[in-house]
Amino acid sequence: MNVAFRARCGPLEQVGLQIIGLDQAIQLATGAYGWYKAKERTQSLTQLLSTKGASLVSTSSFDKRVYVEYRSQRGQLLGVVIQNSSVASTTLPIASTAIPDDPGHACLRALTTGLLCFFKTDATVSILAELIPHALLQLEQEDTTINIEGPLLTGLRQYVIAIAAEEDSNTVRTELLQLATGYQERLSSFTLRESLEWDSVDKCEAVCIIGFLKWMLTPWHKREPLQYPTRSLRTWSLAPIMHRLGFQLSTSTEVIRTSAQYTKMMDPKQFLPEWPEVVLVTTNAGPTDLCESYIIISDDEPKPEIVVMRAIPWLAFRHLRRSKHSVDIQYLTDIWMYSYRQCREGLTISWTDPIGHIRLVANPDRAVVLEHHKALLRIFSPHLDVVCGPAMRSFVPGRSEGEEWLPHRLERQMQILRTGEDAFQHSQNLRDNCYILIAIVLGTLYGIVSKFCRENGQELGLDSEIVFAPEMLYKHRIKTWASFLSLPLNSPPSFKDWNLMLLEVVLGHRAKDLNGYFSDGDHAAAQSGENGTTSSTQLPIGLVLGAQASGMTAVLDFIVHPSLRPGAISTLHIARGQMLSLPVGQHGYIETSQRQELGMTMNLNPCPNTRILKIKPHSQPDTSVRIDAEPCWEGNPQTVVLRCRRDGILLCPLNIGTIISRMHQASIGCSCNRPEREISMPTNDWHVLSIDHLTRTTIESHLQRRIDLRGDFAQSLNAFIDASQSETATIYALGVVQCQDMLIANKCLKCVHTRYRDRWRKGSCVIIDSAVPDSTH
Repeated sequence: MNVAFRARCGPLEQVGLQIIGLDQAIQLATGAYGWYKAKERTQSLTQLLSTKGASLVSTSSFDKRVYVEYRSQRGQLLGVVIQNSSVASTTLPIASTAIPDDPGHACLRALTTGLLCFFKTDATVSILAELIPHALLQLEQEDTTINIEGPLLTGLRQYVIAIAAEEDSNTVRTELLQLATGYQERLSSFTLRESLEWDSVDKCEAVCIIGFLKWMLTPWHKREPLQYPTRSLRTWSLAPIMHRLGFQLSTSTEVIRTSAQYTKMMDPKQFLPEWPEVVLVTTNAGPTDLCESYIIISDDEPKPEIVVMRAIPWLAFRHLRRSKHSVDIQYLTDIWMYSYRQCREGLTISWTDPIGHIRLVANPDRAVVLEHHKALLRIFSPHLDVVCGPAMRSFVPGRSEGEEWLPHRLERQMQILRTGEDAFQHSQNLRDNCYILIAIVLGTLYGIVSKFCRENGQELGLDSEIVFAPEMLYKHRIKTWASFLSLPLNSPPSFKDWNLMLLEVVLGHRAKDLNGYFSDGDHAAAQSGENGTTSSTQLPIGLVLGAQASGMTAVLDFIVHPSLRPGAISTLHIARGQMLSLPVGQHGYIETSQRQELGMTMNLNPCPNTRILKIKPHSQPDTSVRIDAEPCWEGNPQTVVLRCRRDGILLCPLNIGTIISRMHQASIGCSCNRPEREISMPTNDWHVLSIDHLTRTTIESHLQRRIDLRGDFAQSLNAFIDASQSETATIYALGVVQCQDMLIANKCLKCVHTRYRDRWRKGSCVIIDSAVPDSTH
């Protein structure tokens, strides 16, 4: 991989590979909607504070030297580019803005970086709005009161969004989270019951964290108490991260669980550590979270993490890490691994007509036989019984042995998992059985997903990185995942909805702010079919081509390598880093443009005299036509088009939605099993055209780049276009032609003639002779 040293390229200087279309990447980074906005937003926030008579300052409890040393030595900012029919991840050596010169800016950046490890953007903004006036402002007039509201609140939100865009793609976050995990593993004698009780996802822990941070930002000599007791595991876990980022505090790995321990800890005469400590308390011996603030946080759910796939069961069942029962985290991980491997080995993807329909075919020996096993799997999805047989036979008894394996009891247990109530359940076996089922289903689902995703051109493996949020499993999402991801085992789902679900599973990204669609709670979205899954046809966005979330990027294979392969519009390429080649919309999705180029009427023979249509063999593919996915510079640059060029000359920007829709609806496969390459049509008014006819017409026109073959009211227009020289030529023809009806011939003109004859709408028609998909991609 060549290292490209370039001057005056902003954040893309000294990138780790030669970027094709560097000007495009720079515009996407620094333009009006660019992702590289941290310096600009910092300056804007500073100016807004200045109008209020205030400026950002560093607290004395923050050591900028420690912060600068850490950030300069650790972490890399990563970018993702699409070029040469592949997805590549590269380092951005000088793109990071994590080390500002001003101490106040550095302190705020360190604080924001730490919070973004655990919180999403909105929750981080709410927390900072409380902390900045408390400790990070120097006022021109001492009696001035600064409230973060109005334009100042918007400026703060834009600042956090810009920082999050950068920090999400920086590997330093992974290191900080690993640091917190290491401290959790060192907790002394932390029991399973305590873990379940104090690691509950239902607590609003943001208010505890605000109190802790106020204490942390207070100068050391003014902190009361010197030992900070907290009942929040997330607050305690944030402490070592803040220490690593330069704040003066330490973290105790001794759990306080008795009154005597609590009294000793709170006695200032017993204070021994070098720095003030944060201590986890699991007893009611005294007050905890002494600086706790009671404010409303809109969304304080933990932020998803980037993990290797083999770590998923360890995170999903992390609260069982100290269990002394036979069903512990290692046992559940073994179940997950077995289910994952059995699913991958026993499934085959069958791409069916029309293009975009997905079918999964399971080996017969993978089917569930016993009715008891089928009843248990129906808790998640009735379709899983064709693939979960080996795991169910290996880990679940063949019949109900007592109430602990009754389906209705297990379904009830699903509703109370990972709450404080779960810690006090009398039936340990019932809870263990519930986790066994979850491990089987979860491993199976990730086995299915891995077959539709690629990393470095290969199917996802156990060492591939994806985004995972354990909390999603226990908020009814696992049932939604199971009901949808298992649907191809029974009937093909919509490829649009399928892609949205894949993006949710591999990126942890859900469109929860799309006018209520895909939202939690009682605001149900439109339903698609009997499976009860959300329909993407109601989303106020264009066709989704990919997404970026939590530092990972996923794009459709059709964008990476435009192709006629059926799997191209339902397979994702995954890479870590900030997308550099394509724009990412405000909802985190890579969306198609709605723009259609104007069409021009083609000069054709006014009296065509052709009835016989033939498929011509081509000895060599035509490689002169090239198609690339690029921003729609002519319209909304936040959306994507396919830009077609021939020998480097721009032919036409193509609407991706039109192309995929025609591939999906107009492709005619051979159903007669006797393909014919020559056919006689009912009328002799057919125009026979080639790609050269189309390209010459579009090159000669600068404003009207599409070809209008719709005819008029007086006379219909029928055309047969030979676009079989290459897949790119076929895709170009699909996008450039305007017509009333279109049929795509795939090897057999007899079947095309049958569809032409049975059309309900008579009139003009265009038949495109397509290329045979390249099976090597």
